[in-house]
Amino acid sequence: MTVRGRCASARDDFPPQSDPPLHQHRPEDVNDVDFSYLRHVAQVNVAVVGSLAAAPRAPTGLRMTRLIASGGVDWDLSWAALPNAPDLAGYEITVRRTTDPFVTRVVPLGNVTSFTLRDTQADDLWLGIGSVDREGHRSLIQSFVPPQPIPPALAPGPAAH
Repeated sequence: MTVRGRCASARDDFPPQSDPPLHQHRPEDVNDVDFSYLRHVAQVNVAVVGSLAAAPRAPTGLRMTRLIASGGVDWDLSWAALPNAPDLAGYEITVRRTTDPFVTRVVPLGNVTSFTLRDTQADDLWLGIGSVDREGHRSLIQSFVPPQPIPPALAPGPAAH
């Protein structure tokens, strides 16, 4: 049954139209809560929010272009410079396989707006970029969106007759 816009469990034993509205949790629901662990989780969350608040903005205007002359294994990556970021130290390209849970490679860059990623088959990779300030604060990572596969007519190889 659904009561006032929430899903009710089979154990709920209250009338469907109660007034005042009933709460989702009961007093006995906190009997097994580890408040020390809960405090630690809250502290970690506050630290993450503080770090992100101090970080520069993430780059925008991302472009990813396959270089056909390289056989499709070199990529031009570009992005827009961050305006009004005097403490910006530079950017970082992050790389991970689509099947990996974590970033496996970080390419630190200076304060530039383009980079050529060489000899990389990026079709099975997740590529991202983040900003880093002089104090080491890192922005969230923005994802590059890979272009469509190389059309057969443009793919390198023997000339068609």
